[in-house]
Amino acid sequence: MHIDAKIALASIDTPDWNGLMVASAPAAADALKSILRHGDTLLEEAETRLTTIKEHIFNIQACALRIVSQRELWKLDLDPDYGVPFASMHRWLESQFPNEKGLRYAEESDSVQKSLPAATLEDLVSMKRCNAVTLAGKFVSDTCRKDRSVIEAAKTDSEKQFREKLNDKGQHLETPWTLKLTGPQSAGKRIEEALNEIGARDNIEDRFGQLEALVEDWQQGGHSLRQNPHRNEVRHDTPFKSISEHLCACRSDMRILPQPFPVPQKSEYL
Repeated sequence: MHIDAKIALASIDTPDWNGLMVASAPAAADALKSILRHGDTLLEEAETRLTTIKEHIFNIQACALRIVSQRELWKLDLDPDYGVPFASMHRWLESQFPNEKGLRYAEESDSVQKSLPAATLEDLVSMKRCNAVTLAGKFVSDTCRKDRSVIEAAKTDSEKQFREKLNDKGQHLETPWTLKLTGPQSAGKRIEEALNEIGARDNIEDRFGQLEALVEDWQQGGHSLRQNPHRNEVRHDTPFKSISEHLCACRSDMRILPQPFPVPQKSEYL
C-alpha cells in the first residue's frame, strides 16, 4: 500500500491511521514526519496570530477603559447584585468580564492606562503591550512616564531595547521573572481570596505586586521556611489567622504547610 506524504500532509485533521499502520515503513515514516512537521508549523502560526490578537485587544481595551474611566461611564450601569449604581469601576469591570482570565487581562489594560496619564489615546493604541506594561510598572518614575521620547519608543522598540532605554534614564529595571503555578482549584481559590484581600488593603491591582506584598508581610514577621524543621509536612487541620499565613502556607505544588504561629496540640481543636 502506497501512502503519499503530501496527501497525508493535506489531511492532517483526519489522517488514515489504519492505513499508516499497514503501509510500508518508508512510506509511513515519510507521511508521519510530514504530519508532525505540518502540525508544528500550524501551531507556531497559531501562536503568532494569537499574540498579535492579544496585542490588539490590549490596545483596544486600554483606549476604551481610558474613556470609561475619565468620563466615569461605569456609574451609568446598575450593579446586578444590589440594584444600585456600581460603587467602583473595578466592580463594574467584574460584571463586564465574568471570565476570570478575561478580567485579569482587562485589569492589566486598565492599570496601564491609569498609570500612563501622559499617554494619549493615539499613544495607547500604538504601544506594544510588553513596553506599556513595563512603563506603567512601579519601578519607573513619573518623569520617565511623561517623557515623549520614552512613549514613542514604547511603540517601536523591542522589549529588550525598551528596558535598556529606561535603564539609560536611571530606572534600574530588573530582568522579568515569570512564576507559573498549577494546583487544585480549591487551593487556587484560597490563594485568590488572599491576593484580593491584600490588594484591597494596600491598593495593589496587579497580581505580582499582591504576591510580593504577602511575601513582605511574611518576612517582616520574622518567618523563614528554611528555619522551619517541619517544612515538608502536610497539614490540613490548622486554621489560617492572617492574610500572609493564608497564602504563604501554600507552596508551588499547592500543599498546605505548617503555619508560622505555634501549632496547638490536636486536643485544643476539639
